[in-house]
Amino acid sequence: MKHISQILLIFVVISWVFSCRQRSPENLPKHKERFKTQIASFDKEKDKTNQEVKVALDKLSGLQRAINDAQKVDKEFNRVYTAWHQVNKKVTNLYDEYEDLKARADTLFTALDRQIESLNDEKNKSDLKVSLLRAKNEYQKTLANTE
Repeated sequence: MKHISQILLIFVVISWVFSCRQRSPENLPKHKERFKTQIASFDKEKDKTNQEVKVALDKLSGLQRAINDAQKVDKEFNRVYTAWHQVNKKVTNLYDEYEDLKARADTLFTALDRQIESLNDEKNKSDLKVSLLRAKNEYQKTLANTE
């Protein structure tokens, strides 16, 4: 949260500096006041955001405490919750493998395309491009179904 506030403050300062560079020095007091107003507005928004984040964290902490209490008291809930975590981990791992497979396939198709482009025989080049395009399209359909 602190980093977001710092980034926003830097952005406001940079915006102010660039807006001042485009104007004459006689208007500097007016721009200075506008800058102070922007900073005050920024601080007000930052405080409001911090309060909303605090409320959300309190709610999440309360939910976490309730889950932990339920796990301690209810053995069946604990069993189901533990099983859910295991399944969730497997799903996450499977999705990561899926994304890795997609990246490797894209790399393969790109390499094949480069190889085809390097051919001198135009007939072979054309035939291979058609075949590669067909394979890519079938692969895209398979990916869509898998996802």
